[in-house]
Amino acid sequence: MPEQTHETRDVSPRLLRRFVAGLAVLIVAVVLGVDLLLPGVGDVGRQPETGRGPELQTDPPADLEELMAIQRARRDRLDWADRAAGTAHVPVSVAMDIIAREGLPDRGTEDCTLPARAPQAECAE
Repeated sequence: MPEQTHETRDVSPRLLRRFVAGLAVLIVAVVLGVDLLLPGVGDVGRQPETGRGPELQTDPPADLEELMAIQRARRDRLDWADRAAGTAHVPVSVAMDIIAREGLPDRGTEDCTLPARAPQAECAE
């Protein structure tokens, strides 16, 4: 029986060493090239040496209360949105009182010249 040895025709150890050395040179060249072409890319994790930090809330509950007060004042005011068009901001409580006192408007008696007040299908002549 012949003596069994390894296969020498597929991959030459010399070729494998050259490939690994070439790959290492390529990786070093790419890293150096990126550092030269894009300076500062490697500084991602570092803190800036100069300049101010981010603007953070110092008192979030007070900020929330201030925002809610502004929204509440806007919601509860009675004011004109567009006086010429007759559109107004009406607080919900006032609107509920008006509807309770006068009832909902009858859609059948609306003027059909104003499409926002009556659907087009009801205005067909």
